[in-house]
Amino acid sequence: MKELVVVDDNPDQIELMVLAIAALGLSRPVVTFASGLECANALERGVVQPGLVVLDVNLPGLDGPGTVRRLRAVRGLAGVPVVMLSTSDQHSDMQRSRESGADGYVRKPYGERSWADVISELMRHWRD
Repeated sequence: MKELVVVDDNPDQIELMVLAIAALGLSRPVVTFASGLECANALERGVVQPGLVVLDVNLPGLDGPGTVRRLRAVRGLAGVPVVMLSTSDQHSDMQRSRESGADGYVRKPYGERSWADVISELMRHWRD
């Protein structure tokens, strides 16, 4: 089964996301990384077989858009959906994400929006 890959440098955000996935009863294995570089290296080596990659936009070092560009250059990963996940609603962040080759841009929970809402939106991009 393909994995849901989540990349965020904030371990609390990853934990909340994984808890929401479990609460929704999604039967997808989740693989997490704390940096874009760690994720790119693992996916390039074929250690992970993603069905969806979810990337924080503002990662230290290799940021989200840079990670997308690197993944798009890897044979076999070009068609894997990549969705950016951020607290930012800045047009420049959304545009950089689109230009990097990301398939979508989803805002993290805020106001009335819950992690369940975010996960449901993200999973629309899943491909087996």
